[in-house]
Amino acid sequence: MATQVSDHAKKGNSVGVKFLLELPKTLSTSSKKWHQAFIKIYSLRTILNCAKHTIRKPGLFPRSISYTAIDLDHYQGDFTIDQETLNNLVKNKNQEKLESLGGPNGLVSALQTNTRLGINEEADEIQLRRSTFGFNTYTRPPSKSLLHFVVEAFNDVTILILLGCATLSLGFGIKEHGLKEGWYDGGSIYVAVFLVVAVSAVSNFRQNRQFDKLSKVSSNIKIDVVRNGRRQEVSIFDIVVGDIVCLNIGDQVPADGVFVEGHSLHVDESSMTGESDHVEVNLNGNIFLFSGTKIADGFGKMVVTSVGMNTAWGQMMSHISRDTNEQTPLQTRLNKLTSSIVRYFTGSTKDDSGNREYNGKKTKSDEIVNAVVEMVAAAVTIIVVAIPEGLPLAVTLTLAYSMKRMMKDQAMVRKLSACETMGSATTICTDKTATEKPSNDLMKNKPVGRTGPLITNVMWRNLLAQAVYQIAVLLVFQFRGREVFDVTERVKNTLIFNTFVLCQVFNEFNARSLEKKNVFEGLHKNRLFVGIIVVTVALQVVMVEFLKRFADTERLNWGQWGVCVAIGAASWPIGWLVKCVPVPEKHFFSYLKWKKRS
Repeated sequence: MATQVSDHAKKGNSVGVKFLLELPKTLSTSSKKWHQAFIKIYSLRTILNCAKHTIRKPGLFPRSISYTAIDLDHYQGDFTIDQETLNNLVKNKNQEKLESLGGPNGLVSALQTNTRLGINEEADEIQLRRSTFGFNTYTRPPSKSLLHFVVEAFNDVTILILLGCATLSLGFGIKEHGLKEGWYDGGSIYVAVFLVVAVSAVSNFRQNRQFDKLSKVSSNIKIDVVRNGRRQEVSIFDIVVGDIVCLNIGDQVPADGVFVEGHSLHVDESSMTGESDHVEVNLNGNIFLFSGTKIADGFGKMVVTSVGMNTAWGQMMSHISRDTNEQTPLQTRLNKLTSSIVRYFTGSTKDDSGNREYNGKKTKSDEIVNAVVEMVAAAVTIIVVAIPEGLPLAVTLTLAYSMKRMMKDQAMVRKLSACETMGSATTICTDKTATEKPSNDLMKNKPVGRTGPLITNVMWRNLLAQAVYQIAVLLVFQFRGREVFDVTERVKNTLIFNTFVLCQVFNEFNARSLEKKNVFEGLHKNRLFVGIIVVTVALQVVMVEFLKRFADTERLNWGQWGVCVAIGAASWPIGWLVKCVPVPEKHFFSYLKWKKRS
């Protein structure tokens, strides 16, 4: 080493040594410490200077192994076949090309693997194959954020109309009643709209995340491969080109490949071709295997030729659009029912004199402007908010709860409306033969066609009974309430409002089962239902007792609350008795239709 030191370094060392020798012999403690630090720093600089001049000389030291490994990403290995050739080989079932490569054994050699030993399981070998031929994963669309679902909810036409109505209601309400009380109706609509948007967005966001999470878990299946001469189990995502995969009955083919050995191997290719007939795979005939297919019979081995998006399945899925805005039959019917109700109330509502409040042919523009104040302030909250968004929101909540229950049975649902579409299916075509005895529950629930009425005879029976009871009670309250209970007009109106709401709360229990008399069965398992009941009752108490000015109510005493609860609870025995009344299978309205004369 000393012979390779430059003259400059030698001169520097001699000067340093001379400087150290000329130091005084007696030093203080602090001076000694500074002296030792100087020696260490100076020696380190001298060594680094010598090493720098030595390393700069070419050919003196060979490159290390780690230095050579830096170019690993650019190294394509000794593979004598490229990815494009492999893709066309399996996708087109090119038997001639395979023969030109030397058959399955020649393909195995070209991929630097072995049918008995497999590939080398070292990390460098696996990484080389991944960088050359790709990963065994499919390109997924980026996960949608909560903001995406919020914007999607606001893009609904009904929501935009509601926001416009809320703005008009707020403006006209403040103009007519002042800021102190005029903001109630418009503010209520804004709250209702944002509540609907929040519930819809959060529900869709959560179900999307749950589906992605479950999809990743279910897709991570284990595959048997041969590596380093040992049969081992690896994740399907760790499969690389050149792997020797062992296939048995029930296994999923993890990637595209070529059959190399086995016996009586039959594959179900219905996921690729739509044909349910099993395809035999052997060395003398069909020798190609596709990702996503299932092993129906036999056993064998295959060499992987394409993975991930390079497979025929990956290329096919990349051209499929999964987003659809097609409405289900129930959503179509709800929109039709909503439009009918809104048209009725806006076109058929009459004033105190019995005249229509709005007639497009006879109403002048100034009359329309004056009528908008009353219409928006009084009716828009119920007619425009409760009906258009109440029904779809109720369906969304019901489907979300059903999805959560199905997840316990390992059933994944991404689009909630698909459940309703499946439930509306009346005929299922299949070429499989099997027998299953019909259960009692299946025989009780007959399928309903898409053209059938939304409200069945059983629903009409239950609805009419509860409606007659509630109308009778509320009419008595309206005309005899003050005399019977000896209360003021405001207290009487509060009793009517409170009784009506509690009747709906108790009637929700009856609606849990349209035909079963025991409506409390499984109640403790339905946490969503119990939560809705508790929140509804709590909000009603708050509105009656604490929001008097906002809800225009009056506080009630314990006795008055007891009367309201008792009247509402009477819905239970009425519902039980009504369910004893049989109903015909033919719909009620079919008897009212006039027969066409021939």
